[in-house]
Amino acid sequence: MEFPGVKRASEQHKVSLQERISLFLGSRDSFSLNYASLFAHCVIFLELAQVHAHLGNMPEASKAMQDAKNEFEHTSESVRITIADAELAITRRDFTAALTMLRNVPTDSVYYARAKMKMADIYLKHKRNKKLYAACYQELAYQQNTTHTFILLGEAYMRIQEPDKAIKAYQGALKVNPNDAQLMSRIGKALVTTHDYDRAVKYYEGAAQEAEETGSSNRVYLFQELANLYLKLRHYEEAVRVLSMALERKENGGNEF
Repeated sequence: MEFPGVKRASEQHKVSLQERISLFLGSRDSFSLNYASLFAHCVIFLELAQVHAHLGNMPEASKAMQDAKNEFEHTSESVRITIADAELAITRRDFTAALTMLRNVPTDSVYYARAKMKMADIYLKHKRNKKLYAACYQELAYQQNTTHTFILLGEAYMRIQEPDKAIKAYQGALKVNPNDAQLMSRIGKALVTTHDYDRAVKYYEGAAQEAEETGSSNRVYLFQELANLYLKLRHYEEAVRVLSMALERKENGGNEF
């Protein structure tokens, strides 16, 4: 914080943020951070607050966070400061304040997903509210509509033991990326979790049949999962059949399993 250009100048010698950054970048001090930027400038404030928090010095942590708010209020890092402030509130166990801050992160912010996930974590771990926990991931998937956010939604449902809803989320991800074998694996495993083994077998068989018809080489491990399921059900002949298909596919250029 004592490094030139990091802290605010006194009221009598105020300089602009750009001038402070220029000083920061131009220093020839042995401690010079030649990669300094607005982002790096912000990190110094946040790290100071976090260190104080880890040491249990909450008044000092709050002061450092307030200094960061004042310094970066009208910059691109303001949302990042908001999330860090929410994390500090969580450390104080002020979960209501943390949720209020996180709700204010706009949907077009690069930190939006991070904010929703932190909200979800608070609802599950501290509020014991599974419904609101899942709702955070539902909103994230709705807003961003990507394979990744649908997977996160599916994982959230699996965490609260709602595999049927997880399957629907994974199927939503599969619509975005229909050739993702890992997504097919997630769906198959979720079906097994529901103990609906007939449905799981049909799903895996369908995926295996499609791999056979298309010559796909990236689904070989789905054969192994199907074989394991048949072994679990004591359908040994079927397990041998599927493993034979997998070995044939591997010999023709399939991946390891």
